[in-house]
Amino acid sequence: MSGIVSASELKDRIQLKKACQTPDADSGGWARSYETLIEIWSQVLPLTHGNYIRGVQADRGIFTHEVTIRRVALDALRGELSGAFDFAFKSADLHPLKSEFFILALNGDAVGNLMRVRRIIEVGARREQLSFLCEEMEEQGTGWSNG
Repeated sequence: MSGIVSASELKDRIQLKKACQTPDADSGGWARSYETLIEIWSQVLPLTHGNYIRGVQADRGIFTHEVTIRRVALDALRGELSGAFDFAFKSADLHPLKSEFFILALNGDAVGNLMRVRRIIEVGARREQLSFLCEEMEEQGTGWSNG
């Protein structure tokens, strides 16, 4: 992928999530959950062996998807996103600095693929878009229910 993504290409719905730990009374430890920060339109593309995304080789084993959004979509989150997240906009690797950010690429109501955000790259001469290089973690919301 190279260059700016047009508005008509932003047709995939995603949720930007932040990992949280809450006390688990049953185990006496901690349970991991994901807080949804915002739901926005994006372009989600799977990456294949040999892909280069703005000079970054995608076949290093951790990048499975590229998610592109309009930067203005995150304006409402400026208070939520820390200075370290802003630093990541300079194309820095996030792990372990800000590895608690995830993207749920929605395939239906609360069903989708959960991906860990590994790198953020600014796109465009005026940095009007952000490209998230992600690692797919697991499918969410498809568990069988008897209820």
